[in-house]
Amino acid sequence: MKHIHLPEYWSADKGFNPYHVGAHSAGIAYAVDKALASGRYRPRPAVIYQVEKSDNTMRDVAVFQVADNAVSTLTFRRLIEKNARHLSAHAYAYRHDLTIHDAVLHIPSDLNLKSRIFIAEFDFRKFFDSISHEHINRILKNERFFITDRERRVIDVFLAAPSLRASEYKRDSEEWRLRGIPQGTSVSLFLANVAAYPLDRKLEGLGVGFARYADDTLIWGDSYDIVCRAVVVFRY
Repeated sequence: MKHIHLPEYWSADKGFNPYHVGAHSAGIAYAVDKALASGRYRPRPAVIYQVEKSDNTMRDVAVFQVADNAVSTLTFRRLIEKNARHLSAHAYAYRHDLTIHDAVLHIPSDLNLKSRIFIAEFDFRKFFDSISHEHINRILKNERFFITDRERRVIDVFLAAPSLRASEYKRDSEEWRLRGIPQGTSVSLFLANVAAYPLDRKLEGLGVGFARYADDTLIWGDSYDIVCRAVVVFRY
């Protein structure tokens, strides 16, 4: 006998079910577009599910409703197309113009030019969960990213959207996210690079070699002193 297993969160709200959304796509798209145009758009709360990491700990991932995920994905694509060249050439995550394969090519080609090398590696703990909204807002305001008013409103509401357990889900929840960015939706990928933008610029200013993929960063230099100065940058 065939058994069909559906994701648990599909039962939390019909907006998570792609078959339901597909059957009502015209009406849903009209309502979302109208809300975006009027500035009243707000995504429904996300559902949290856990994914096991390589170290056997669990990572919380946020799943938004299908229509909200579509808004997030389209916003991310437009933002990254306009701002990719504004990001550091050493930031390889969540871009179309650079990938992890470019980092794999760049790192050994640079290291092979050195007669001796000092290397440091950093991985931020709970990077997505700990990013300050004030930090994001300050960078978006001061660093001249190309963002329309409509895209900025979408960023703001996704930053504030809560993530709930499926068993506690309420589509009209009044909770607000006060810190961190939801891991699991596209617009957060752009914001992750925005959050690390000042770090990238400081490392570039030091003249140290580095490659960053989200919160994983490899730093190298031909002197111990310059690598130590880069370590200080991470602390502040």
